[in-house]
Amino acid sequence: MHEFEFVMKLVHKKEEDGVTFDRRDFAYCNSPNNVTFPGLDAEVASRYPGLRLLQVQAIARHGSRVPYIKYMNCWDDYGFEWDCNVTEMTRASSSAGAHDARSPPFIFRKLYDGSPTVLGGTCHLGQLVVEGFEQEAANGRALGAAYIGHGPLKLFARDQLGAMKALALYLRSDDDPSFRTEMSGEALVQSMFEARREDVTLRWHTGDFALDEIAPNHNVCPALSGVEREAMASAEWAAYNQSAAVRELDARMERELPGYQWEHMLDCLGTTVCTGRAFPPSLTHRTLADAFVHAARTRSFKFAWNDAYYSKLGIGPLARELLENMQARAGGRSHLKFGLFLGHDTSVLPLLAAWGVWDGAWPPYAAVLAVELYAADGTGHGGVEGEGKHFFRMLYGGRELILEECQGARHGGGERVPEEAELEEKERVPGGGNGTTEKRAKAFVG
Repeated sequence: MHEFEFVMKLVHKKEEDGVTFDRRDFAYCNSPNNVTFPGLDAEVASRYPGLRLLQVQAIARHGSRVPYIKYMNCWDDYGFEWDCNVTEMTRASSSAGAHDARSPPFIFRKLYDGSPTVLGGTCHLGQLVVEGFEQEAANGRALGAAYIGHGPLKLFARDQLGAMKALALYLRSDDDPSFRTEMSGEALVQSMFEARREDVTLRWHTGDFALDEIAPNHNVCPALSGVEREAMASAEWAAYNQSAAVRELDARMERELPGYQWEHMLDCLGTTVCTGRAFPPSLTHRTLADAFVHAARTRSFKFAWNDAYYSKLGIGPLARELLENMQARAGGRSHLKFGLFLGHDTSVLPLLAAWGVWDGAWPPYAAVLAVELYAADGTGHGGVEGEGKHFFRMLYGGRELILEECQGARHGGGERVPEEAELEEKERVPGGGNGTTEKRAKAFVG
């Protein structure tokens, strides 16, 4: 059992010691999180009589957090002490079932104050902060508004949680040592279902962090390391990284943020600006914005390089799991209605890149990619055949994503329809892969 208490005290530098920037100016912070999951247009839905929503799978990034590594070299005089808590409350169980025969009487709150912490203060590395909790609660409210209610285009009735079959939900995160993914997911689910009762036990699925492939994992797939090296040694990367624009940015950074290092700069910048902390007073808004773009480009280049081969190779197992869940639900072999996969930016980005719908922006805190599965019966107006067909729609950042193969191919250019999912594997592998890597990179919906 996990519950949370809002406790946060940020230790800021004094105003005269630095400059702060409005987190709302930086999309990475996702502050405030005003996410929506727009429904189908009535005219589009009318094309498919008997159209009904069968399943939604949401792949999300955790919310705002503190640094996940002890940074000694973000820039000169970088030395924040992080004193923040979204506390975790636990209750051990001797049963692996959905319900305990006897509910243990005590709930235990975990506090990081029993020994010195790496970050100083009371934060675990990578720990969720209050705004991160609230970002995921906002995701939950938006998902609830979109998919809970009455009618064929809703998943659950508002009062259905207490009697819900366990198999209707699949809740999943990695077992990150900071618990930021699990805590983010639990905040989302509680908000989505407006949970107020304390006696509802839901299963939360996770695994060994070192072997988890909810994001690309070099431990499990060593070939990823080779692909990454090739990407960063490529002529394309060299042309960008040695360009006049990057050299000019480096010169500005040397003047405005002395001692800066690009290696972890995206996290250094994000955890500073998104928690309202102060930068050295010499840093300008322009340089901060440009540094965000370059730091994100540095980290994301490998994901899109060579037809997104790194992404396809690394996220293939998760993509296959999503596909198999759709196949089972469409084939009547599963009761799964809502699946949540709470991971990282590196869970969301490679799926977008592998499916060819990534817009080039690094996924912000609490980003959500939703994959909807529909079924239709009969023939709609205009002779649109729907009987026995299944369709999918993808939503990200409040808008629909259309696969290249689906754009305008079936019902005229640009119409917002649920693209038809044949629900079969389609190989989308660039040349040069071996049999093992090709198999891992095949699990994409076409």
